[in-house]
Amino acid sequence: MVLASGPDVYRRVLLVSLLVGAIGCSSSSSSPAENNDSGTTSDAPSPMPEAAPPQDGGGASDAPSEASASCAGYAYCDDFESYSGPVTNGQMLGPWAASVMGATMSVDSIMPYQGSKALHILVTAGTTAHGTLSQQASGGLVPGNNVYGRAMVYFATAGDAGTPMGVHSWLFNATGNSSTADGGVTMNVGGGGSPTKMQINYHPPAPLTEKSAQGGMMMSPGAWHCVQWEYDGSGTTPADDAKLWVDGTLAVEAKPSDGWNFATPWSAFDFGFTHYQTLADGVDVFLDDFALAGTMVPCP
Repeated sequence: MVLASGPDVYRRVLLVSLLVGAIGCSSSSSSPAENNDSGTTSDAPSPMPEAAPPQDGGGASDAPSEASASCAGYAYCDDFESYSGPVTNGQMLGPWAASVMGATMSVDSIMPYQGSKALHILVTAGTTAHGTLSQQASGGLVPGNNVYGRAMVYFATAGDAGTPMGVHSWLFNATGNSSTADGGVTMNVGGGGSPTKMQINYHPPAPLTEKSAQGGMMMSPGAWHCVQWEYDGSGTTPADDAKLWVDGTLAVEAKPSDGWNFATPWSAFDFGFTHYQTLADGVDVFLDDFALAGTMVPCP
């Protein structure tokens, strides 16, 4: 076989190169579809929603970023790397709506679990206070209504800070309407008021009173802990079973025999730190690597 050479070949190569370049320039570049910032979720996993600007004109930066690889496959997920600075009451932080009362909340680099930032909530000694972030999905947080969650939690020991002692406190709270109970219900996981107990706490519609299940050892300050939970409201007769794990060990369970009527579906949630009663000492808590899904979310 004889290979062509000379000016004819050069002209042919040049012509092909020009045609390829023209085609490339005429095609618009594509980008992944962006989620809205309403806090809702679809059945298919998707990147973190585009951040919305702060409503109060200040506070944490909301520059959007790609979701971390560890968020793949989760209905809701945040490593808080996209934000920075103080978070104020009523502010939108990406897809989150912030609520702050009697506390200081920020996203900073003081104590991240991994990456460079974590959600940081500081509560001084005294009466009821909270710093929380919320999202909602009227059609249900996850398909099937069996909600699993995970967060990394660190209680600092500086000054008078430590784990919340002697007060009911929580890290995660979900709400929704229960068809069985014929009204709105809420359920949260966190500390149970006892220095050594974790708790799942349930609020049925009035005039019924709240109920709680306690067990397991409280998280120790000065160390990162993996907290996982399950709110199983699945089934045509809801399973009505909830569990809370600390570092992979089941700490407490609210069983179907307890008679709690779960939301059908769970349609909104809050994440952060809330306490009730009077806190004797301050709490300085860092939260990282939050995720919700329809299956167990492993510790990172």
